[in-house]
Amino acid sequence: MMTICQEDQVRRHWTDRDEETPLNATFDTGEELFLGTCDSRGVGGVGVLVNTNLAMNIDSFEQLTTRIGLLRLRRCGSMPALTVFVAYAPTSSYDEDEIEAFYMDWRSSTGKTIHSIRSSLATSTPRLALEERLRNFTSFRKPTSLRWTLESPGGEYHNEIDHIIVNRRFCLTDVGVVPKFYTGSDHRLLRARFFFSRKGEKAAKYKKRSSKPTINWDLFTTLTGFWADTVVDNIDEEYERLIQHLRDSAKKAEGLRTTKRRPSHETLELIRKRGAARAAGNNQLTSELARRCREAIKEDLKERRAAVLAEAAEAGRSIRNTRRDFANRKTKMTALRRPDGTITSSRRVMEKVIYDFYSDLFDSHVHLTPCHLREDEYVIPSVLPSEVRHAIKSVKNRTAPGPDRIRPEHLKNLPTALVNTLARLFTRYLSECKVPSQWKTSRIVQLYKKGYPQDIGNYRPICLLSVVYKLFTRVILNRIERTLDEGQPCEQAGFRKGFSTIDHIHTVTRLIEVSREYKMPLCLTFIDLKKAFDTVETEAVLEALGNQGVPTQYIRIFRELYSNFTTRISPFYEDITIDVRRGVRQGDTVSPKLFTATLEDVMRRLEWDNMGVRVDGRLLHHLRFADDIVLITPSISQAERMLADSDDACGKIGLQLNLTKTMFMKNG
Repeated sequence: MMTICQEDQVRRHWTDRDEETPLNATFDTGEELFLGTCDSRGVGGVGVLVNTNLAMNIDSFEQLTTRIGLLRLRRCGSMPALTVFVAYAPTSSYDEDEIEAFYMDWRSSTGKTIHSIRSSLATSTPRLALEERLRNFTSFRKPTSLRWTLESPGGEYHNEIDHIIVNRRFCLTDVGVVPKFYTGSDHRLLRARFFFSRKGEKAAKYKKRSSKPTINWDLFTTLTGFWADTVVDNIDEEYERLIQHLRDSAKKAEGLRTTKRRPSHETLELIRKRGAARAAGNNQLTSELARRCREAIKEDLKERRAAVLAEAAEAGRSIRNTRRDFANRKTKMTALRRPDGTITSSRRVMEKVIYDFYSDLFDSHVHLTPCHLREDEYVIPSVLPSEVRHAIKSVKNRTAPGPDRIRPEHLKNLPTALVNTLARLFTRYLSECKVPSQWKTSRIVQLYKKGYPQDIGNYRPICLLSVVYKLFTRVILNRIERTLDEGQPCEQAGFRKGFSTIDHIHTVTRLIEVSREYKMPLCLTFIDLKKAFDTVETEAVLEALGNQGVPTQYIRIFRELYSNFTTRISPFYEDITIDVRRGVRQGDTVSPKLFTATLEDVMRRLEWDNMGVRVDGRLLHHLRFADDIVLITPSISQAERMLADSDDACGKIGLQLNLTKTMFMKNG
């Protein structure tokens, strides 16, 4: 038995902006919620809440108008494809034009031609369903008390204006209101039940998310201490044995997290009184108690939020992460734009759009000959346990785990025996220039930046890598960081100790002030590189490391880490596996240093010695913060030449200028 609940005249109490955009969210319990928008008057707004056992069958949800929604469920196993219309019809109090517009929208949405014009509003929707061979609420006999979906103020009138209509008559077993579900709204929750024969293969299962467990870290440290460090010839088996031991120890140390009830006792008492008044038929008292319940619940949630944030601030925890814990849902894409400019809301088609976009993004477009690694006499020293401890301390807490599900907190509670094992493994990886195959895959999460949400390019792909892998690269970074920083000029302020954006902002501000005071010409060109971290060629990165004096053995280990790498994206149904042939991984601690080293290697080849603005006896022609560059010139012609030079040099290593975001400023 499967359930879909309809929601009409929906409201979201977050921000005014939320009311203007549709919402698709997945709750911790597994249900999926789709909420549409209302019109400028605040009228309309339809939504559906899909049960967990149907969530994996969702193909798309579209809000056709503010009063009509369309949910499509794909065929899976013995379950056929299903189309569900959610309609919020206007009442008889609306003028005839608006009522006629609703049914015209309905006809165009269903793609059917209705020859008979309704004689009354009360019979129109059932007649539409009958003539189109659809099945809806009125197909099931219900007592009068279980038919109405809208109650007028004071409870004098009851109307049946909300409908769920499907295109498969015999799979719909029941449609009815949920009378005991009452939140003070004048609408009642409408629920549809479906049943399909499942003699064949069951539909894809949807796992419910259980409440987050808590780990007894003292017990975890004790359990992980029962570890016998043995050398295994196969690197993958040796690494998997360690990770499995950490997983098993964490599982045994888990406990249930006690959660406090959010509503106060006073609020619960108000809810009880409201139910009693409603059962007694006292509509006036019910309305008053419903209003007081809403205010009390809102106040309880506000007080709890303030208390949790205050507790996090006193404990020195991240306020942003604490706010994130309040959300029991994750937003999802509702639609994407195809390369031809059309918009699709089908999840299958959206998966294809995502695959095509990232396959092209991570594919190498510039042929570079493999860089020749010079032979040096540098012998890499063994990794010390103290180095591992120091690297562990620098790892941030509460970051997302990689495919192995190991978290930073697991590493920070390791006993000495496990730290010694990690030091031995890291030494082996460096000496043999081999790493576990588990490190050659990652999981990508897409973070929306800004701009058009249907544009896949407006999402930043963040790699969720193994925490042990990031610990390994942190150890390497601690060894080569000084070498890389010494190779950077003062123009680069990104990801360097003692430098910040404030330095460059102050420099640019002073330039503008002085040029204005002395009437000097000044042109500032702000360069934006398109997907810079994701498109830089790997061979260019390795060559830049060699040019800046990084020992060859470290370059070899980076080549091994970046070869035969794949990533997985899980937008809706299935994992999308993509080969990664270029770019540095956003989410890896060493990636910013690798990118800035590569960009510096490019800038050194530019012949800009006679360009720029003279400052304190030297020519200043640009400033950098990671991939953000500003060109400083006395004229537009010089800026055009420098812009062409940088575009040509960046193109040789896979980088492209984002012309829509590259801007210039000029005085006079």
